[in-house]
Amino acid sequence: MTIQEAKEICRQYHDINDLLEADKPRYEEALHLLINKTGKSSYMADLGAYYYKQHDDVFALLYYEKAAAAGNLCAIANLGHIWYYGTMGKRDFRKAFYYLDQARRMGDPVAAYMVADMYKYGFYGDPDYEKFTEIIVPLYAEMKYTADLNDPFPEVALRRSEIFLREGQRRRAWHLYRKACRFLAERLQNRPCSADRELMCSLIRNSYCLQEFDPTSFGLYDLYYVLQKPARVRFYFAGQEHRIVALPPLVRLDDQEFEDVYDFFREAMLDGEKLTSIYEELTDFTLLT
Repeated sequence: MTIQEAKEICRQYHDINDLLEADKPRYEEALHLLINKTGKSSYMADLGAYYYKQHDDVFALLYYEKAAAAGNLCAIANLGHIWYYGTMGKRDFRKAFYYLDQARRMGDPVAAYMVADMYKYGFYGDPDYEKFTEIIVPLYAEMKYTADLNDPFPEVALRRSEIFLREGQRRRAWHLYRKACRFLAERLQNRPCSADRELMCSLIRNSYCLQEFDPTSFGLYDLYYVLQKPARVRFYFAGQEHRIVALPPLVRLDDQEFEDVYDFFREAMLDGEKLTSIYEELTDFTLLT
């Protein structure tokens, strides 16, 4: 295998974002060759990620650590996540802080708010809300105008809103919650995932702790709040009327039944499309008495 052939194999893998079982040994071989021939940390990080997906913890750590030692930001951040969440079976906040703080100083915004959380909750040392604030306030200022859905704007906004609340600025907190919801709705439209659905639920419910729900003006994601109690809701899609009935925890959309509101947001569909994918086309939500 030549270097060019190895690069092509890696390119195809990243384009497909997955491999058939029969292709995996060839991709692994290509990365080993590129590491040996070029010494680039990006290939070490890719090999670490490959072994991580294969649940080969020993080799995943080996290559992530090699890449991290060479200054690779992706590997440094991933090691921070591994030790923070204990994805290899054990949480180690000392190691998590070591890697996440490096990644934060290298400009990784996700690592930054994770380090802030570690200060806030005392995951590595005594709780220190002042350091939490010192990280989150400038971090929010850096990304408050971002349009990149990959940026962790909603995650940072949730934390900035908390600081506003501690300062007694309830109205600013409310508006920031709602801005974060709009941003997150776009992200969920493009790439839905459980973590973002959970975050949306938190943002919506937190916002209604600050301002009373208006039954004459609401949208799809406000149902995270509405469907906590028995409710009947009407809305329209493509000119057709649809109805939601909630008898918590059960939720029904027309003839579809869901075990709870979380299942509803995960699975509910109209005309073969997830509601989260067509949320902008859902109109005239009305709370029926």
